[in-house]
Amino acid sequence: MSKPRENYGMRGEGRPTREIFAALMVISAACAQQEPESSCADEKKLQPRRCMAERYTLDSARTVVSFEVRSFGIFKQHGRFGKSVGSVSLDSQADDGTFDVVIDARTIQAGSDARLRIMRGAGFLNVEKFPEISYKAQHVIFNDGVPIRVQGELTLLGVTHPVPLKVSAYHCTVPAGANLRRCTMDAAAIFKRSEFGMTGSMPLAGDRIRLAIHAEATADPSVSLIL
Repeated sequence: MSKPRENYGMRGEGRPTREIFAALMVISAACAQQEPESSCADEKKLQPRRCMAERYTLDSARTVVSFEVRSFGIFKQHGRFGKSVGSVSLDSQADDGTFDVVIDARTIQAGSDARLRIMRGAGFLNVEKFPEISYKAQHVIFNDGVPIRVQGELTLLGVTHPVPLKVSAYHCTVPAGANLRRCTMDAAAIFKRSEFGMTGSMPLAGDRIRLAIHAEATADPSVSLIL
């Protein structure tokens, strides 16, 4: 005596329908597992270095941040800061990079003690209230694999404005043995200090400030990161 036939709903189509549905669920789950976690994964397949950049840490002992301003429109007054920290990331193939520098305004060196008191005071750097000056850039422009311009923002006296840096020199060493890759870069910008609220001694002391950064940096042991 044959076993009674199970009722699957539509006559003769219950089992195939259930099996097809189960197969579609398996395929859907497999596709979901293969989706990339980020859009950067797709970029790496097409351009392996598009999402990767070399990361460097600034050498505080060798990095020099200086400034220049004219007095009476004739005489140049120079100063520099004794301490700065930061990092750089560069990806010449992707024509991109970052450049972050934090300057300790309290370490200003500007000649005589009298001039130093003025520069540290409320009319200029106001170091008691604003002990740090920062420069942050999220884009570096390259030409033939060499950085030529840094598109960043300067924060001074708590005010932030775009101040692009023009790169005048760039050089990197070839790593040998245990030595890590090192790079140097010279860049400068000119801005108006009055736009940041720095109006002390104007107009005797000029409004236009030339900011120069000589950066020396060492590659991090893990030299790549995702931008």
